[in-house]
Amino acid sequence: MIHAQDSVVARNQIQLGIYISAIKGDTSYTYNYQLRNGGSSQQCIWQFWLITPPDAAISMVGSPIGWHSANRIIDNQRLVEWGTVNAFQISPGSSLGGSSLRASSPPGIVRYYSEGYAPPPIWPDGMAEDSIPGYTDLTPYGPGVVGTTVGPATSRLQIYPTALIDTIVSFVYQSRSLGWIASQSVAEKYTGMFSRTKTDLVQGHVALAKSRIDSILQEINTDSATTVGSQAYVLIRFNADYLKSMLQTSPKVKGGLFGLQITSTLSVRANPSSSFSNRDTLVAISATVRWQSRYSLTLGTVSSPIYGFGKYGTVTTVGSYNYQQFRTATHVPLNWTANTEYELFTVPVNGCAGVEEFTLTNALSGGQWFVDIDYLDKTDSIFYQPVATCTGR
Repeated sequence: MIHAQDSVVARNQIQLGIYISAIKGDTSYTYNYQLRNGGSSQQCIWQFWLITPPDAAISMVGSPIGWHSANRIIDNQRLVEWGTVNAFQISPGSSLGGSSLRASSPPGIVRYYSEGYAPPPIWPDGMAEDSIPGYTDLTPYGPGVVGTTVGPATSRLQIYPTALIDTIVSFVYQSRSLGWIASQSVAEKYTGMFSRTKTDLVQGHVALAKSRIDSILQEINTDSATTVGSQAYVLIRFNADYLKSMLQTSPKVKGGLFGLQITSTLSVRANPSSSFSNRDTLVAISATVRWQSRYSLTLGTVSSPIYGFGKYGTVTTVGSYNYQQFRTATHVPLNWTANTEYELFTVPVNGCAGVEEFTLTNALSGGQWFVDIDYLDKTDSIFYQPVATCTGR
């Protein structure tokens, strides 16, 4: 077989630099890319692609003058492609802006593919090869170069705030390793600030967490002029902003206690101020019921088929009251409608003789009403019905 290897020129003799900026709209992000071809490049740039997850919802792609674009899904990857012909290629030492896209997804780290222009291999009539070693096998996409940049990533709809913080911290580490952050000390400043924000959220200090995010946003704006490159800036700035937006609205969940007279059973219920969809998860609820210790009563077995409540510890006596704590044991997806009651659990009361009073209470240290949804404190400490009675059968 005749091989025209002399005619095969790989299209990877370029030095691509990327400057990215982004604008946040009401429901989407606009990403703008400026491409620079290094002065020592041996080829002009004529193709640039972004390789993003297939669920990166891209609604618009813009192109520089003389360039065309495409947006397609191939092999479970979304390829956003820009290309041109000879007259509009990016020559060595030159830059070109105007490649843009709009997507609902916040920024993440994605791959790119780019090619320098070189004439295609020439084969004698009737002779061709689908695979040319050192040419078609250079990258999964062709004989160019593959690298890393920033673009629309997987939707964040299913992520908790604390998990998003872990993702951002990972972005900071990767940005440092990719040279997008100039020094280790700057990277550690941001990982430390985000870690403290996560601690605030875990401890239920949402206001403090939001204040810390404001400090991060101020720092990143300042550092973008010196030690933080455009790609790291877009990653940190817009994900921190997205994190803050997750904390802006804080629906609360009230608790209520009801007595089921026929069966001498107590029912503990939740009433949310806002709706929660099935992408929200009940992480934990704790509740405490108290009754006067002079009553000769015991509480039976908890029934909680949906939310997995059980007794937490044994009955505690403080002063003239007995206290029993209850807690969830599993995470449960929610589908709650605002201002609607949802029964969390029931527990039978043994020994009702007259009319005994039970109270849903915050008086026991460590046993206060507490609601954790999506790892955020959603507690409304004012009960909408705190008292119930149990009438003997």
